[in-house]
Amino acid sequence: MPLRQHYQAIGLDAADAEHFGKMLARLAASAEEHVPPAGGFQHRLWRDPSGAALELHIGQRGIDCVTPFFLAGERATRWRIRTGPVVRDPSCANCGGALCDVLDGNGDLLTRSTLQWLDFLPHESALASSATCEVEIVGFAVKAAFFESFAEFQAARPMKIAEKAFLPGDVLGGPGAGLATRATAMLIGRLTAVSQVCNEATGQPFLALTVDTYPGLLNVVLPAGGFEGAARVGCVAFIHAWLVVRPSGSFPSSG
Repeated sequence: MPLRQHYQAIGLDAADAEHFGKMLARLAASAEEHVPPAGGFQHRLWRDPSGAALELHIGQRGIDCVTPFFLAGERATRWRIRTGPVVRDPSCANCGGALCDVLDGNGDLLTRSTLQWLDFLPHESALASSATCEVEIVGFAVKAAFFESFAEFQAARPMKIAEKAFLPGDVLGGPGAGLATRATAMLIGRLTAVSQVCNEATGQPFLALTVDTYPGLLNVVLPAGGFEGAARVGCVAFIHAWLVVRPSGSFPSSG
């Protein structure tokens, strides 16, 4: 399930669980249903002019789970994938995804990574059928550091690694790792875009970055402070991120 820092990455935070619940109830009032109900839940999308978004999974007892996202509009980053085995979160019916092949423009394999689906239940059966599609992908930074050059990065983080690198959580977590670990990646690349935006619903700022990493461009969001170095266009980014996707076009839904 999403962690508090994932919500902070799009300018959503509250003093405690009670205040956070009240905030979600307020935002849910303007959320719109955009995919068919599935698994006994409605799935409604709330969006802020800043691009911050929440997918609210609502059952008979109210809000069951909330998945954050970032809607970048024309700046959305998209990857071509082929879905593989479904990966579920045993503690939450609405949290799930698939182990996916990430493909290049010719359909050849670049890497393989577990990706969390924004709307898992409505698309679960299609995910299991090895579907090929284009997805909009967002990384929610768990940790981030920025360096003026790759040489500076290597001096601070001595390791044998390429200037563009993508290490999936499936590799880092080892056998038996759960969805929360598998749907992440450690990535390195240069920043091609940096924006500080403000969540209009809360007044809280956050950063929206685009990283040129190994599989392709990746939008990453993170709180406006609390990381190492300065995020500037052209600098080297070293980021550990949770990866969430949604189809960028038509995709079969589960009934």
